[in-house]
Amino acid sequence: MTMQTKNLFLVALVAGAAMLIAGCASEEKYDNLKLQNRSQQERINELESQYNVAKLQLAQTRKQL
Repeated sequence: MTMQTKNLFLVALVAGAAMLIAGCASEEKYDNLKLQNRSQQERINELESQYNVAKLQLAQTRKQL
């Protein structure tokens, strides 16, 4: 299971638990949570990409030494 999949599962689990505790959310709250989740997932993707670039740069720098 990739880190991205784990994060997505955790977000879904927390959102599901919150809905069970608080009852059914309004459509507006649901839409806001979906938007927030999508934004966070995009940020995770950006950070994972930056991390991978940094790892490659580090590996190239180490080869030069």
